[in-house]
Amino acid sequence: MIDSIANNETGASVRGKLNDAIDLLNGFADPDASVTPVQTRYGVTALTGGGATGLDGIATVDMAVGTMIAVVISNSTHIYRLISATTAENSPYFIRPDDYAGTTNEKVWRLLNFTTNSIVAKSQISVIDSSSATVIALGIDGSAFFNGQVSLLSPDPPTNPTHAVTKGYVDGAVGVCGTLALGNGVSGGTVTGLDLDSGSPTAVLLTVQIPTGGGFMSACLVDAPTSDGFTFALSGMTDSTNYKLHYHVIT
Repeated sequence: MIDSIANNETGASVRGKLNDAIDLLNGFADPDASVTPVQTRYGVTALTGGGATGLDGIATVDMAVGTMIAVVISNSTHIYRLISATTAENSPYFIRPDDYAGTTNEKVWRLLNFTTNSIVAKSQISVIDSSSATVIALGIDGSAFFNGQVSLLSPDPPTNPTHAVTKGYVDGAVGVCGTLALGNGVSGGTVTGLDLDSGSPTAVLLTVQIPTGGGFMSACLVDAPTSDGFTFALSGMTDSTNYKLHYHVIT
């Protein structure tokens, strides 16, 4: 620009270069106007209750539909999108702003779903209900909790040198918990000797304990389980003898 002035370029030429520079800066500031960034609202500590600390207290009358906001509630991240709707409030799934008004400002906050290829948890994966009560929790030690109620007993566990089993009760249902040490180069296997008194299982929960530095691995059932046991497949092949399969069988 200074060179242009020094070279006595015409005013129209200088203005043209100035407009080009402004367009370039605008491109950096907003490279794609169709992309809506997620706003992080650090001051919001509750979903309802209004005011500066409530999600429903955020003014939406002049806010564009599609706006996304991230808030942290009780150390848990929630991401909401503002949608055009008349949906009744149903926390935490739908939150009506305090400035919601029929026909003039029909917008609500909708909790977004989260999709990913895989999830790696450092300590625990939990499923909670609308009251934030834990329904299911899977620990890295292979433990499994249902409705927060798991009490383990030890009545005559089956004798099998390859795994240790503990019978117990999960919210009134008889269950069997066990651990199977996996060898090196294993991509699946069979657990037998469960000796379930009440017949075939209604569900089998599987988690894989990996060693330090080991790769992520999951397990799934192959065919239907029986009262004696089940067959499982791993998502990969073990590369050491330090992997373990933890299972919780519910009957």
